[in-house]
This record gives sequence, structure tokens and C-alpha cells, in this order.
Amino acid sequence: MVNNFNLIPDRHNTQSVKWDAYPSDVLPLWVADMDFRAPEAVLRILHERIDHGIFGYESECRNLKEVFMTWAEKHYGWKIRSEEFYLFQEWSQDLIWLLKSLHNQVMLYSFNHRFILLSSGFL
Repeated sequence: MVNNFNLIPDRHNTQSVKWDAYPSDVLPLWVADMDFRAPEAVLRILHERIDHGIFGYESECRNLKEVFMTWAEKHYGWKIRSEEFYLFQEWSQDLIWLLKSLHNQVMLYSFNHRFILLSSGFL
């Protein structure tokens, strides 16, 4: 299914940073914002999820690793092994994993739901 990129929806008064920050006669080109509708397949899947009515953490998509690894190799020549592919449910897991990968000695301290990350080089 092909998206109609010639259709230009009116984004004014839709809480759009790009379109609500300036008067309607200004064309703001500084924000990388999508000015076209999402593809029907994406909208359908989102509506199905919304109609289900329950939102929460879901398990890892069964074939996401294989699909992404195939795509990355085809488009960029990247050969990613399955054990090198990590999917996290929240940003804090991503950040901790990244820091530990970059420096094996990262410590995380928590106090009243505020986190402090320290490298062992500073301890």
C-alpha cells in the first residue's frame, strides 16, 4: 500500500511544536516532523492494540532480531550476531547496558528514585 505524500494535513492547533509555535503564514522548516499520515497498515495495527484496551510491557517480538539483522546487512553490510542484539523495555536498561559495554566498571546508586552513575575510575 502506497502512502499519499501529496496530501498535506492541517497540523495547526494539534499540539504540534512545529506548527503551533508560529503564525499560520510562517513555514517552520527547522523541526524534523512528519507532515503526512502514517501508513494504513500502521494505523490498523495501532487501532487493534487500542481496541484491545490493555497496555503494558510485552515480550520480545519473535522475529524482530532476524528481520533487523537481515535489513541491517542488506542496507549497510552490517553482520550482527543474534547474541549481539539486545532489546530493552525502558531507557534506563538501555543506558546502563550501554555504559557497562563502554566501560566494564560502572556502578549505579539509587537514592529516593534518583540515580547516580559512577565509573570505577572516579571511585
